[in-house]
Amino acid sequence: MERSAIYQKAERLVQLHQTRDPFRLLDCVRAVTVRRSQYSRLKGFCALINKTYYVVINDTLPEDEQRIVAAHELGHLMLHKRELAVAPMKDEHMYLMKQPEEYEANLFAADLLMADEDVLDGIRTDHMDIFTLCGAFDVPPELMNFKMFSMISRGYSDLRLPMDLESRFLAKEKPL
Repeated sequence: MERSAIYQKAERLVQLHQTRDPFRLLDCVRAVTVRRSQYSRLKGFCALINKTYYVVINDTLPEDEQRIVAAHELGHLMLHKRELAVAPMKDEHMYLMKQPEEYEANLFAADLLMADEDVLDGIRTDHMDIFTLCGAFDVPPELMNFKMFSMISRGYSDLRLPMDLESRFLAKEKPL
């Protein structure tokens, strides 16, 4: 799917429901959201069962990471309904750059969680660096990088990517 189309889908959803909160948006699109702690390595998944969309999120994750996982899974619901009708987005496919669906869901999550104007304000007005921006939005640098990549691809030519795109950032284990 074209990058600008992903951005437009995220923005349409935000404008329609007047929120960037992925949990509220999952409710708005009538997805059943379930938080479970029984998954040790799985952060989240989505599935279509009996004509109902389900999003399951590992509730042992920190709140900020649950929010990112919810936005990522919402991206699958909005962008990959046809694929979900065939099979759930399972653990072995999650967050791999080899899978275009994971790359697209990361772009959707970045565009959903962060408004272009807010990112630009942070960079231009407050002169924030990438790590300060990440703190302001409660996102990891990898997701901020996806946001900046999205913005650059849509014409914000004065921005620069601080690092290569890393689609596996949600798959990484956090050190204890």
